[in-house]
Amino acid sequence: MRRHLFLIINDGGIQNYLPNVKVDKDNYHQFFLSPEGGAWEDNEIDIYENNFDFDRFQERLRYQQLLGEPYEFLLIVFCGHGFSHNGERYIEVRPDDESYVSLSQIKDACYHIRTLFISDSCLVNVEVVTETRGINGVHWFSNDSYRMNCKEIYNEAVRQTSEYTFTAGFAVSFDEEAGEDEHGGVYSQTLLNVAQEVIMELQSNPKYSQYNYASFSWIHEITANKVAKRTKGSQHPSIDMTRSCHQLPFVVVPKE
Repeated sequence: MRRHLFLIINDGGIQNYLPNVKVDKDNYHQFFLSPEGGAWEDNEIDIYENNFDFDRFQERLRYQQLLGEPYEFLLIVFCGHGFSHNGERYIEVRPDDESYVSLSQIKDACYHIRTLFISDSCLVNVEVVTETRGINGVHWFSNDSYRMNCKEIYNEAVRQTSEYTFTAGFAVSFDEEAGEDEHGGVYSQTLLNVAQEVIMELQSNPKYSQYNYASFSWIHEITANKVAKRTKGSQHPSIDMTRSCHQLPFVVVPKE
C-alpha cells in the first residue's frame, strides 16, 4: 500500500514557545513505528519541526498523482498551536506569520485519498502562550513476523474504507484550550494510553476474539470521555468523520 505519515509540530518559536512539544512528536513516532500502531517504516514517515510547507505538501500529492502512484492512505498528525474562526478550524504549522492552514484546505488537498488527521491544538480565537509537555515513556513490543502480520491487517483495514474517507480527531471542541501537564498534551497522551489499553483488551478478552483491529473513531470516543472527566469538563475532544460501515484503523492485534 502506498501510504505516508506526516508528523508535524510547531513549538511556537520565541514568542509563543511550547517548551516540550517535541515529546508528543516522539511519543506518536514511537507508537506508529510499533507493530500495533500500523508498523510504519521510516521511509513512510516525514517529520516536520517548525518547517512544514503546505504548498509543497500539495505539490507532493499532485506529483505522486502524475507519476501514476497516488497515495492510498495519508496519516497526518499535528501538535502545536491552533485556533478557530467563523466555524473553521486552523492549525499553525510554523512559528512565522501566514502559516495557518484550515481543515477545509487539508480536506481539499487530500480529496480522493483516505486520510486520518489528528490535531492536538487549541480551537479558541486566541493562541495559548504557555504549554508544558513531558515524557510519556510508553514502550512497544516488536518482532519481525508479528510486525509484518500487523502491517498486513492494518493495510487491509484501510483498503476496506472508501477512498473518500476523511477522519479528523481534535483535542478539543470549538472555543476550548488544549490542556497540558508534565506528560505532554492531555489529548495525545490519553489517546496513546487508550490505544495501549485497547490492544491489551483485544489480546486478552475473549469478548473481542473476533476482532483484529480497532478503529480510530472508537478509540477517540473512549479518549474523549476520559479527557472530559480528567479536565473536569473544560476539554471535549471532537471528531469530524465520514459516516461509513468501515472506519480507518488505529491499532491492530493479530488473532491466532
